[in-house]
Amino acid sequence: FKNTWFEKNNKELFELMLASKRFGKLRMNCYINIIETGWETQFAAITFFLEDGTIYVVYRGTDESIVGWKEDLNMAFLSPVPGQSYSVKYLNMAVGKLRRPFYVAGHSKGGNLAVYAAMNCGAKMQERIVKVYNMDGPGFRPEILESSNYAAIKDRVVKIMPHSSVVGLIFEQSNHYKVVKSR
Repeated sequence: FKNTWFEKNNKELFELMLASKRFGKLRMNCYINIIETGWETQFAAITFFLEDGTIYVVYRGTDESIVGWKEDLNMAFLSPVPGQSYSVKYLNMAVGKLRRPFYVAGHSKGGNLAVYAAMNCGAKMQERIVKVYNMDGPGFRPEILESSNYAAIKDRVVKIMPHSSVVGLIFEQSNHYKVVKSR
């Protein structure tokens, strides 16, 4: 928990999760955190294995680093940004050899990475995707959606945004999202 925002709160959250019935037996694996200043890349992901056999691949959004914010800005005119490329490689690594259905999710930039990985992984892997949860993540420029296999997963993408969303509306091409009241 060192060198993170809200160190005390994060530590307390994990201790409460560990002690809870719902999350106490949760297994986490394949954590990765990449910061590459030269490539303006900030990428992090983790895979959760629930007691019922469910697999969740989760991508982190932008952290507090300048590098992370630079990569966010690069998403407006570069494709793919390194984080998006890493998201596909991570998905292949984390669940490629596991022959079970899985979920993909992320918040903010992580939501964008979840959708990007899902629409750019192989067709056999796409068949195993149950849902893709994009929590207030930016969308994609039209040419990116057209050049990928978004059509294969679009009916399983669930986008959720707070009523005061800014990031989630960037490059949003449709009105197929859920708005939640939040503070």
